[in-house]
Amino acid sequence: MEKSKWITCGTETSVPKIKRSFESSNTEKAVIEITGLGYFELFLNGKKVSEDKFTPAFTNYCKRDTMSFKFPLDHDMEYKTFYLKYDITQYLKDGHNLMEIYLGPGFFVQSLGKGEGNVSFSKITMARYEIELTSNSGTSYIYSDGTETYTNSKIRFSNLYKGEVIDSRYHDDEPKNVSIVESFETNMVLQTCPTDKIIYRITPDLVRQNGSIKIYDCHENITGVARVLAGGPEGTKVSLKFSEVINKDKTLDYNSTGANWNMSDGSKQWQCDEFICNGHYEWFEPKFVWHGFRYIEVVGDITAIEVEVIRTDISVASRFKTDNNTLNWLYDAYLRAQMGNYHGCIPSDCPHRERLGYTGDGQGTFVSALMCLETQSLYLKWMDDIFESQDKKSGHIPHTSPLMGGGGGPGAFGCAAIIVPYEYYKFFGDKSVLDKYYPKMKHWIEYLETRRENGLIVREESAPENIVKWCFLGDWDAVGNMAIPAVFVNTCYFIDSLKSMMKICKLTGNFEDEKYYSALKEEAEKAIRKEYYNDKTGSWADDAQGANAFAVWCGLDNDGRALSNLISDYSNREILDTGFFATERLVGQFIDAGKTDEIVSLLERTFKKMIESGATTLWERFDGVYSQNHHAYGAFIKHFFDALAGIKQVEGSVGYKQVVISPKLSSKVQRIDCSMNIGGGKSISVKADDKQIVCIIPEGVCATLVYKGKNQQLAKGINEIFV
Repeated sequence: MEKSKWITCGTETSVPKIKRSFESSNTEKAVIEITGLGYFELFLNGKKVSEDKFTPAFTNYCKRDTMSFKFPLDHDMEYKTFYLKYDITQYLKDGHNLMEIYLGPGFFVQSLGKGEGNVSFSKITMARYEIELTSNSGTSYIYSDGTETYTNSKIRFSNLYKGEVIDSRYHDDEPKNVSIVESFETNMVLQTCPTDKIIYRITPDLVRQNGSIKIYDCHENITGVARVLAGGPEGTKVSLKFSEVINKDKTLDYNSTGANWNMSDGSKQWQCDEFICNGHYEWFEPKFVWHGFRYIEVVGDITAIEVEVIRTDISVASRFKTDNNTLNWLYDAYLRAQMGNYHGCIPSDCPHRERLGYTGDGQGTFVSALMCLETQSLYLKWMDDIFESQDKKSGHIPHTSPLMGGGGGPGAFGCAAIIVPYEYYKFFGDKSVLDKYYPKMKHWIEYLETRRENGLIVREESAPENIVKWCFLGDWDAVGNMAIPAVFVNTCYFIDSLKSMMKICKLTGNFEDEKYYSALKEEAEKAIRKEYYNDKTGSWADDAQGANAFAVWCGLDNDGRALSNLISDYSNREILDTGFFATERLVGQFIDAGKTDEIVSLLERTFKKMIESGATTLWERFDGVYSQNHHAYGAFIKHFFDALAGIKQVEGSVGYKQVVISPKLSSKVQRIDCSMNIGGGKSISVKADDKQIVCIIPEGVCATLVYKGKNQQLAKGINEIFV
């Protein structure tokens, strides 16, 4: 696309329609390379070219003023914009052809949402394309060059966080000239990661009507849009608002989706679409927004309603079923929450209020997502986002990738820079990610060294005084105040990252660095032991909110007392008081220690409120405050497979070439039937009860069953073992 130019209509919140006419004769093949920022949709001769939604995928598009963020960052980063390539041969005709490009703001033009401050990339939408026409007489090209015209579409307002206003009465028949964008620097890259698509459709049920106000229930918490058939007198308005929570009187509570936040224009951050009729019946639906919701409030007369579930097009690659209803619900709710937070190939924290790729949430559920879903290409893209967001000068990894502001901490959040590539390598056996990212991972460790005092990680980036605490989080989202020391948590992540880096050094041939990281690790271990270990009790940081689980995880529990104390402390608690990072580790440690009944009982009590409320997705917090479509507490789902079903890689194995299977049945879980994704279209299946264990082993996997003190080598295919 070197010869094409960026063109713009100069609009900020409305949706323009760019037009380009061209001639075609005896065309044998036609291909277009195209992008539009924030989002685009392409039509040729009145037909939509692709079913892709919200393209291109979200990236760090270009340089902007990051010091205007709520958390100011002076970052020198890498910038990238995806373009897409379509075969358009079937859409062309001999003679005159008309191309139309709709442009929506997306994240690129985002001046209204102010949760993280002014994070907008631009004040104008823009497009760029190149068409290659091949015929028997040769090849010709058509480039975006400023000769295009545009008209304003019926979409009079579009904002990703707020919604769209579509006025069917509006007609703009006067073509206007586009402008060439003279100074827009970015790296153009062909998009190979999945796009968003309409995954399935739902007909919601009417559950309440009061005059012209109707409440509909989709019966599951989803992301997407509602389309309605309406045709009132000219000027009649139909408005739709979207919520996750319904009150006892069947009115809706919008706060969990961000409706209690103010936007930069002073309005509330409602998810709301408005349609204005022209007197004729037609279907209305927004084009460049999605919403996160279960319930819809419709004000105005409609004839029909349909919901389109939209998200990044990835598929489920696992199965999990037991005789325990809570565990089954947790798996299903995690899948919905995780998939509902995939848009633009990022794992967002929630699909409505913030919509950002928080590194803590993303790394926390990373392995669970690999086990359950076909997400390899999605996370390859997100790894690029992480390191393209890194400050070239300091090595700092921000808390959102792509960078959109956000708070967090250098451990559980920023250490995604170590955790995600290394876990990806172990899962798929693909060392290329370590070779590719090692210099940037090393730069991150160098940054962490500047965050230390007396061997401990004690600070992050500076921030305004009123929000500085949000820049140094430890664990997060437990009910009530976070009592576990953030310094302790971040230093545990530092230690774990150094241990991973030592292994990565051996794999990549950086042996001198390995010695240095070993010395750093020993220094940090001595410092954290001095500050937080109680030699009399054997606990770390008083086991506040699962502190012992972090100690066990990063290898500090030399005598086993921390694990013993953790199990004793939490076995009989009413509910978990842990944040989502400690919860993940605690669940796995309980099961591995043979305490399956104890942890399952604790999970039953902890998630009872969610289940009894009718929730279909995991919540951000156990008490239901904030988002009710949040995947972070699903980080422990991986332990349903690697601990409960017992599908573990042998130490040192990668790509699931060598596996030990050791199911952990108990009185609470007497039957398990699961299949876990291991990449490459392969899965390992385990079905177990008190009489029989059936394991299905794919080609290329050497597996051993270890059960009740006995070992048995498993063959490729179906293995039936009678207990």
